[in-house]
Amino acid sequence: MVKLSAAAFIETNPDVSKALFNATATIDESKLEKNEILITALALPINPSDIFQVQGSYKTPILKQKLGNDPDEAEVAVGGNEGLFRITAVGSQDLGYAVGDWVILKLTSFGTWRSHAIVRVTEDNKDPLIVVSGDSGKISIDDASTISTNPSTAYQLINNYIKDWNAGEWIITNAGNSFVSKYLFQLARYYKLNTLAIIRKKSEEHFKDTANELLSLGATKVISDKEFEESSFVTEKLPQIVGNDPIRLALDSLGGPTTPNLVASLSPDNYFVNYGGLAGGFVSFDPRVQLAKNVTLKSYWLTRNTRNNPQSKVETVKALIKLFEEGVFGPVKYNKVPFKAGDNLRDIFVQAIQNSSTGKQVVTFEEHFP
Repeated sequence: MVKLSAAAFIETNPDVSKALFNATATIDESKLEKNEILITALALPINPSDIFQVQGSYKTPILKQKLGNDPDEAEVAVGGNEGLFRITAVGSQDLGYAVGDWVILKLTSFGTWRSHAIVRVTEDNKDPLIVVSGDSGKISIDDASTISTNPSTAYQLINNYIKDWNAGEWIITNAGNSFVSKYLFQLARYYKLNTLAIIRKKSEEHFKDTANELLSLGATKVISDKEFEESSFVTEKLPQIVGNDPIRLALDSLGGPTTPNLVASLSPDNYFVNYGGLAGGFVSFDPRVQLAKNVTLKSYWLTRNTRNNPQSKVETVKALIKLFEEGVFGPVKYNKVPFKAGDNLRDIFVQAIQNSSTGKQVVTFEEHFP
């Protein structure tokens, strides 16, 4: 008998601490149906989109479900869309999965913030899990646990819009210190592309330390947001940075005052892609610039892409697995938040969410490590 905990909610609330509660249940492994798989958490990342979902900012469906296999159990929603799990039991050997596989969920909205879960293979979803590694695999738990969101987003941003990249061409992003960017810089370096990272300058020391980290990950040039927002930046400073090579992709996940120059920086016939609004500002720019340069505007959302084309998620993760195995990606630092038997999982997640300003938080279950 497996006892599980989950950071669950019934209704959304702008105050996550009021929305989440600690839900418990049991799973009797001997009662697994032939189409059921028992997975055990290894590491569960916290992403901004997860927080927004619990707060109700994202108008996405809330999936309520039974956590265990007691038919009388009440249904709840579980937070989280990303997580690395290990298969610990299968209802049938014919499902295509084996005990010891390290897996992630193919689709979002499953609710990953839990210690254990039952996953069902159905006619509508015959392969609900993506195997990313295993007990003797080449990819570490650190890398496998975050592959589903930030590296996948970076990979698709580079590959979905421009198919004819040439070495030396440029990508510019206004969220240079985000985890997506930290993977994007490494991938761009592998593709022999240049990247211009824009970051906030909280202090001279902070800027220097952050810039050095991003440069070590592959960023070509790092500048402050205030420098980038200068009215003369595009005409005077930008040519000194990029030379004669075109800027083909401008990435915005903040909104706000950097967006006018993001569009203005682009070379003609290229792409401005918005994939978030963490700063809460509007995306604004001079329409004459877009008209003159024939800039294509796109919105990107990994969840929507996966929902519309689940196979794209599978193909992206498989491509990333090869890149991780080849050593393309180095370690990206995040804060590990340990969970131990007897802990209140809701409290662990609430505290980790409150500490998100100090860096990415990943709840780890070392007692479950093979």
